[in-house]
Amino acid sequence: MLLENITPVIISKNSENTIKQCLESLKGFKNVLVYDNGSTDATISICRSFDNVIVIEGDFFGFGPTKNYAAEKAPTDWVFSLDSDEELHQSAFDELSSWDIKDTQTVGQILRENWFCGKKITTNGWGNDSIIRLYNKKIHRFTD
Repeated sequence: MLLENITPVIISKNSENTIKQCLESLKGFKNVLVYDNGSTDATISICRSFDNVIVIEGDFFGFGPTKNYAAEKAPTDWVFSLDSDEELHQSAFDELSSWDIKDTQTVGQILRENWFCGKKITTNGWGNDSIIRLYNKKIHRFTD
């Protein structure tokens, strides 16, 4: 099953060490948008090796403004925001597949697993780290 109503949007710069794994986890989406702001490594060529990835190159305006600019380029109204060093687990993909896209006011929150130097972090408040990642770009935006 190909997920067509939601576009993962990633901003990247010099992410050659992590972007491939990230994009591998997003093969179930019809479109993935990567907004690259100045990579000098193999990031862009790695992204272009995926059939479902749209690569747009441009400037960095700060995290919020850049994420908003990239989201505007997405072919769908629904955006799933990811960082280039993150992966989407199958259980999260299954949840996204059943998302009610008609309810434009609701946003989707994800419980993250945080890792550092190959070890899962579960202390100091990182064990239950939730963040809003799914939203309708016509209604919601990142702040500065």
